[in-house]
Amino acid sequence: MRIGIILIDFSQICHRISGYSNRINFLPASVSPISSLDDEWVDLFQDSVHGSTYLAIQFIQLLMKTPMGARSHYISQMRKMYADMAIIRRIPDELEEHTDVHLQVLLDELLSQNDRIRTNLTQAFEPHTRILTVSHSGLLAGILALIPKSYLCWRSPPGNEGELLAEEIDGEVIDDWMELMDEGNVDCVVMGCDTYAEFSFVNKVGSQKLISYAERSNIPVFVVTSTWKHVEAIKPIRSELLELVDFSDGVTLLTEKG
Repeated sequence: MRIGIILIDFSQICHRISGYSNRINFLPASVSPISSLDDEWVDLFQDSVHGSTYLAIQFIQLLMKTPMGARSHYISQMRKMYADMAIIRRIPDELEEHTDVHLQVLLDELLSQNDRIRTNLTQAFEPHTRILTVSHSGLLAGILALIPKSYLCWRSPPGNEGELLAEEIDGEVIDDWMELMDEGNVDCVVMGCDTYAEFSFVNKVGSQKLISYAERSNIPVFVVTSTWKHVEAIKPIRSELLELVDFSDGVTLLTEKG
């Protein structure tokens, strides 16, 4: 695995990624009836399209709208529903007793990480024009929308999450990524991940096959993620939509730290 080390003056980063900048103006818990939030929580629990960063942001925002006495219930449900996502498992450990002020600090830090990741990825993308994406990542959607390139979005069956990403970044939906690579029409591959450890990471089913083929074609692969998703050891995967993928020599991990 190659880890790109990019020196950035992070103090110059002062704006938020447009995909996440429209934050909610939450009401105090005392005037936010839980019944009005049920549908929003159900939608979050049933979301099988968005990636873990998007879900984490929605999770924090909904908690800020939820009365303190009801938060532990939803935290428990999130742990069960998204057990494969390290960022979801990590955040609840810090939230249950926290006030809205603490939640806002966590949200600000997550958004700040996205800013730094975008800066690193922009530099990594500099020599590349035609970029193949995998599945859907809320983190990548907010970042790629601000980096003008030609994006080829693999449809990513069976969920076809790539269609949503294509809409958000003005990309082209494609089905046969192998043919595009064979014809020399892919400069690099970029994907997110839900969890990563030293030698492997968790991502959409089909990622391992795509990476192996890209390496044989000498096409670089970037895995873009937050250090909040790092774990010492990856637990057995529950979701049929996810798989364990090896960090090989052709893969570069990019985080907010470089």
